[in-house]
Amino acid sequence: MHFRTRFAVALMTIALFAFGGAVNAKQAPLSVTVDTSQTVNIDQWAQKAKALEIEWYPKIVKIIGAKELNPPPPVKLVFKAFDGVAYTSGNVTTVNVCWIEQHPDDIGLVVHELTHVVQAYDKPAPGWLVEGMADYVRWWCYEPASKRAHLDFTHASYKQGYQVTAAFLHWLVKDHPNIIKEANAACKAGTYNDDLFVQWAGKPLDQLWADFVKANS
Repeated sequence: MHFRTRFAVALMTIALFAFGGAVNAKQAPLSVTVDTSQTVNIDQWAQKAKALEIEWYPKIVKIIGAKELNPPPPVKLVFKAFDGVAYTSGNVTTVNVCWIEQHPDDIGLVVHELTHVVQAYDKPAPGWLVEGMADYVRWWCYEPASKRAHLDFTHASYKQGYQVTAAFLHWLVKDHPNIIKEANAACKAGTYNDDLFVQWAGKPLDQLWADFVKANS
């Protein structure tokens, strides 16, 4: 009887794998290393940033439609003084400790930089779109609406990147919910060009921007 039971279970397991019904292995959490060796009194903020990265990594993967890696590649947060706010190279994000000391509530910058880690483009992609997607994740998915800057789009351009492009992408997502994922996939594959917006949203990019400015003026 026990042999038959074990045999039946084995057959069911084989069938599940054969038909794609097997339960996926649990997603491993993001591994984050924090380096505060060049700073003082920043450990609490750094640990908060680490927890935020662990929480938001799978969310960012889903938002931009990136490939799920299990386990995800480990990332590193480095805190030191330099000119600027933060930058990401590969899987390492460096944050200006002086900026954090002056703007302790600016934890959302970590979400922006982590988006660059997830993007991980191997081939050139337009900077305005890369930064626009990262700010879309930060300002339209993470931050509360009350923290967004009031922007005048009349004399702006989608090629400014950051919050301007992020607002434009958010407007496009309303009618084209997959456009962020499509843009990310094209950048990842190295096949992006502006003409793809006709395929994704039905109009040339410049016309879409003109429609956006009209809708928000």
